[in-house]
Amino acid sequence: MARAVREKGAFLKAAFSSALRTISLSLLLGCGVVTVMAPSMVPSMAYAQSALSAPSDLSTQSALSNEPAAPQEQGARQDAGDGDAAARLSIKIQRRFVQRLQSDPFSALVTRSAEQAPARRVGVRVERYVIASDNRAFLFEDRGREARVKFLCQEDDPRFDCVFDPQRPGEEIHSLRATTAPRGDVIFKDVTGRVFLRLSSYGGATVFWPGDDEGHAASKSFGDETSLSLPFATKTIAMGLAQRASAHISAIVGAPVIFEVLEPAPTSTNGASVLADAIARSAKGMRMVAKDKDGALALANRIHTVRLIAAEAAELSLAGSVLEVRYNPESDLAGRPASVAVARFLEVTL
Repeated sequence: MARAVREKGAFLKAAFSSALRTISLSLLLGCGVVTVMAPSMVPSMAYAQSALSAPSDLSTQSALSNEPAAPQEQGARQDAGDGDAAARLSIKIQRRFVQRLQSDPFSALVTRSAEQAPARRVGVRVERYVIASDNRAFLFEDRGREARVKFLCQEDDPRFDCVFDPQRPGEEIHSLRATTAPRGDVIFKDVTGRVFLRLSSYGGATVFWPGDDEGHAASKSFGDETSLSLPFATKTIAMGLAQRASAHISAIVGAPVIFEVLEPAPTSTNGASVLADAIARSAKGMRMVAKDKDGALALANRIHTVRLIAAEAAELSLAGSVLEVRYNPESDLAGRPASVAVARFLEVTL
């Protein structure tokens, strides 16, 4: 009885050792599905394949022959039978491992990961993050494959979003796309490919604040609003922003530039949120171009009017000396061109 237990233990140990050697080589090569046999496994695997495909085995052949086998031959056949059984068990272990590897998300660690948007189920919730070094804060809304971020104004903040309308700070809400990165991190970029935020797999965050060349470590503070959407604005507020934009851009480029608003289209809320943000984003985009002397000169010579037109989709066009900015009053963030889109259009067109 003790001998049988020892033999069975040795048999299982040989089978698992063979399987583990093969699996280890498979993982090292990163193939995940196609296994590579160790040299010591080749004879036993060949035995197993022939045993699985052949209609009979050694014991059957011995039974068909009427001659009794010699003791040495019986021992050899017993060893061969044990080797075949061990190889069969090793094959089963490898197959089970491959199946588990293919069905387990952990298998991504042994396959080449492509940079694509992560399929994550995320409830729409806004989180507030704070930069540890200077307490600057931003709001981040994770929507899975898409996200939104708004960099909040502070006292004496020199950014355009914070000085354009002192009574009503209008921080731009940036639309971002999520892409995967090494080590399970997620990177959020805008339409130009600029990185705004990187979230690590362990919960840390690195934010690239507008105007800063380097990233800053940030930590989650607490939840904030239910959703990042454009703040409500009346037609009166929108018309006031148009007058402010005309004065601001004219002073920067050194020539008169008039922001002209055609009759705003009615909305379901009777507001002008998209129109107001379209004015602010157009002025910000023009200011970005005017930071360069050549850009400011081109604006002064080529753009005399910025005309806001209600339309089905956000669009930019240049008709003579008129920059036409089309916006959809019902489409929230997607209904107006972003400031970076305005700047890029002007740099290419002028």
